[in-house]
Amino acid sequence: MENAELSPTALFRALQGLKYRGIFKGVNALLMGRNAGQRQADFSDKTILAQLFSDAPFPVIYDADIGHLPPNMTLLNGALADIRIDRGQVSITQQLLP
Repeated sequence: MENAELSPTALFRALQGLKYRGIFKGVNALLMGRNAGQRQADFSDKTILAQLFSDAPFPVIYDADIGHLPPNMTLLNGALADIRIDRGQVSITQQLLP
């Protein structure tokens, strides 16, 4: 996921709505791209994600090199992704299945 235009409060409400609707049940991880939306010093992406997902049974990765801000690696919609984190280095392998 990424935030291309939302204010911090709008991002919080959008993610909270998805959480309340059960969208994140069964996910293995949440990958958030670098924020291209509005910024607010006292309500950062990290703060928003911590408030919403501190009890999540999956890892939350934020400020990833995906989305609208460079370096912006492309993620293929519908592809399976294998994400590996080792000593602060992240690698993503994508696979499209027939």
